[in-house]
Amino acid sequence: MYFDFCVGEGRLPAPSIAVDTIFYICGDTSYCTPRKPVTPGKTYFVYTILGSGLIRYDELEFTVSRGDYVFMRPTENFSYQCEQDVWHFWWFEFPGPPPSSLGEGDVVYNIPANDFVLALFEQSLANSKTGRWDIASSLFISAATLLNQAYLSKDSSKYAKTVRLAEQYIRENLRTATVAELCTYLQMNDRTVRNLFYRTREISPKQFICNIRLDTARQMLENTMLPIEDIAQQLGFSSQFHLSRSFKERFGLPPLRYRKFFQHN
Repeated sequence: MYFDFCVGEGRLPAPSIAVDTIFYICGDTSYCTPRKPVTPGKTYFVYTILGSGLIRYDELEFTVSRGDYVFMRPTENFSYQCEQDVWHFWWFEFPGPPPSSLGEGDVVYNIPANDFVLALFEQSLANSKTGRWDIASSLFISAATLLNQAYLSKDSSKYAKTVRLAEQYIRENLRTATVAELCTYLQMNDRTVRNLFYRTREISPKQFICNIRLDTARQMLENTMLPIEDIAQQLGFSSQFHLSRSFKERFGLPPLRYRKFFQHN
């Protein structure tokens, strides 16, 4: 059992993520934290180097193994322990949520860290011990960004194929498509599908479905003289008003004004 750490107190925040706690832990079968105090609004980041750990909080449970990392946002019942023989990991804490550009919270990602990323973690801890939490925070952001970029690069082709399948399904079922039905079609749970669209399109799957409906509505306004009410019904909007409001939010004009503008240009 070995650990190294630094906990900051009363310091000025860093520009983006203000890391205030860093641990490097080499745990064995005896390592267990049955109840960790939770600071409201805080994010906890863990990256596993070797072995595996079991993490529980709220109603979630994760098994994290080599190369797994996760941004955690617990509110209660936070505990973790070594699951098998060893669990070696880095642990960072900072107030506030993680930037969406680094990944969604409460989702386990896997990417083997290279020596450079691990060196950034080590230097982050070293700088925190000298009181340079600003540098420590910047180094952590750099390491997390590299992990995120590597993860996106690794799965980009798989993501693209899945999104194409999702889009095809939505277009074939414009009137009835829902997020729940999309999850069933893709054979993915809601969290995975949500993460897929935030990572590839930076929007929720519900908004993705709505955008396809709105793009189709625009084409119908340009190429047909169907009443707005009929277009709304065909595309699965709850009412003409729902379509009009959503259309104006996306394209800047309500449907009728858009049709007139298109016809005169």
